[in-house]
Amino acid sequence: MTSSSSDAASIARLLDAGRLQEALGVLAAASQDPRVAVEALNLGIAFERAGDIATARTCYARAVEMAPNFAPSRQNLGNAMLRLGDPVGAAVHFEHATRLQPANEQAWMGLTLALLNSGRGGQALVSIDRIRGPFADSAQCWAWRGSARAQLGQDLAALDDYAQALQRDPRCYDAVFGKALILERGKRVSEAAQLYRLAAELNPASNWALGNLVYCLRSINDWANLAEPESILCERLRHGDIGDYATQWLGLPLPATTFRAIAAAHMRRESAIRVGNVKPAPFGERKPGRIRIAYVTSEFRKHPRSFLIVRVLERHDRDAFEVFAYSTAPGDGSDIRQRIEAACEHFIDVSGLPVAKLAQRMRDDGIDILIDLNGHTNRALYGLSALRPAPVIVAFLGFPGTLGAFTDYIIADAHVAPHGCENEFSECIVRMPHSYQPSDELRTVGPATTRAAHNLPDDAIVACSFNVAWKYTPSTWNCWMRAMNAQPRMVLWLIDHDADSTRNLREAAQAAGVDASRIVFAPRIAHAEHLARTGLADIALDTSPCNSHTTGSDALWMGVPMLTLRGETFDARVGASLLAAGGLPDLITTSAADYEAKLLRLMTSPSELAAIKADWFPRRASSALFDSRSYTLALESAYRRMHALSVSGAPPTSFDVDDSGN
Repeated sequence: MTSSSSDAASIARLLDAGRLQEALGVLAAASQDPRVAVEALNLGIAFERAGDIATARTCYARAVEMAPNFAPSRQNLGNAMLRLGDPVGAAVHFEHATRLQPANEQAWMGLTLALLNSGRGGQALVSIDRIRGPFADSAQCWAWRGSARAQLGQDLAALDDYAQALQRDPRCYDAVFGKALILERGKRVSEAAQLYRLAAELNPASNWALGNLVYCLRSINDWANLAEPESILCERLRHGDIGDYATQWLGLPLPATTFRAIAAAHMRRESAIRVGNVKPAPFGERKPGRIRIAYVTSEFRKHPRSFLIVRVLERHDRDAFEVFAYSTAPGDGSDIRQRIEAACEHFIDVSGLPVAKLAQRMRDDGIDILIDLNGHTNRALYGLSALRPAPVIVAFLGFPGTLGAFTDYIIADAHVAPHGCENEFSECIVRMPHSYQPSDELRTVGPATTRAAHNLPDDAIVACSFNVAWKYTPSTWNCWMRAMNAQPRMVLWLIDHDADSTRNLREAAQAAGVDASRIVFAPRIAHAEHLARTGLADIALDTSPCNSHTTGSDALWMGVPMLTLRGETFDARVGASLLAAGGLPDLITTSAADYEAKLLRLMTSPSELAAIKADWFPRRASSALFDSRSYTLALESAYRRMHALSVSGAPPTSFDVDDSGN
């Protein structure tokens, strides 16, 4: 008997005896021979039945090594990789299986799933068309069609496909969940919430469905229906049951270390979906010349992030830095976009470019430091940092918290990331001397306006909170209502986000004994005009646990003091960062009781509030918060130090930047 046939027989015998680990040892040492492939496949199936998918994948991969054209091994390997969260790798093996067996319906179904899970809707539609038999007209197959079209942005066609699926099975999870995603994207949030509730019932283990339900309810301030699902979700996440959670986590009542665990799981999963489990190639010899820094985002347009970063880009030292900007979304023709394009030595529109090609482009450009301005936000650049397009990768400005993986540094300050909080971040922390947040002292402000033009009484004490609706919480709201009951002249000024949110907030005011007419909802208008109207307020009320960010900066620039409650996560400490840099530390509170007491005092002592505003307005422009020159010098000092560590071969390390730029 030859060695290979002996190996095959030994594996079969051990497998029959249930001695799987011993059989695995024989397989690992077996010689390359197609005759062993069948037993490797059988061993993989045994491990899969035992619930050990990772070892099953190892067995299937060994079978593929020994017999590359053995279709069952390819198919099983694809299935195992799908279950382990590697749809990119799975698609390779399913595609090979379909070439070997073009009539293999299971292989086409597996390929479809792999393509859908890696965001390749167009290819998935082609794969779906190859599925034959009864399944082709099933609810599940119609749901897959809908998901593929949704990935292509064909929302109306996707809704038609989901309708076909739900006609066949009203409880088809993928159709219910997929339809909810489209409705939410189309701002039909209440309808989406109803479907997410059904999706969570159909798939109770899905934190994604439950998380989306919670986010929608938060977004429309449906607090009566929020408490139970939010409690269930937070209990799961707090105990490490992250699962498929893929929803906004800022503002949830969770510790920062849980935020880090969620961020890490999400970053790794989403990166694997897009680029697989990659091992980036080492960098070659550095190109000579200035330090090449690159900012990348989808938001080089009329967006808060651009309003904050533009002045830094304009002030960069061109003798020391070669500045690149990669825009991953098309331009909008706005003034802010034009300023950013003019500010950067190299402005490159890479919208539509696959992540892998973008990473290679950055390597070809010789980027030394890549600054990710997106993080875990809309149109996040998942997969890019995993491909390691630059020797140094920095998280900055876009997401107020750790990214969880693949990033070397985060730009912070001693307020948002105080010393001792290192376990909250996967990155090394670079603390700026004042606030982490840059600003633009050249921002355009619209013409002066009046309270009457915005339905505000001239004699009112106007408290504004121009935050997104999901940042409002019942506890903060109730605090504001108690202040309104204590001061009949107080008016609360909010943004009109959504008809359901507005209705729910008015009802919440009435329930607290406050006349709903004292809640004034402002329409969305151009940023310059919004800044002008913001100055009409007497005070800005920060939200908790997720603070105002650009909203807070805007209010302070317009001379409106802000009251904040400092919390226990990055996003909950931003208000403190802004106020400390502005020289308004007395408006930073550290407990809900202190926040309410301070608010009540200011509301019942309007002269004190007026004095604070009168003092702040003339000195705001000279404060450290709005000193873009010093800010840019400090940021450049940080970049120099990161680059020096990198070229020396030293690992990244946390450090503070002082006022002198050291």
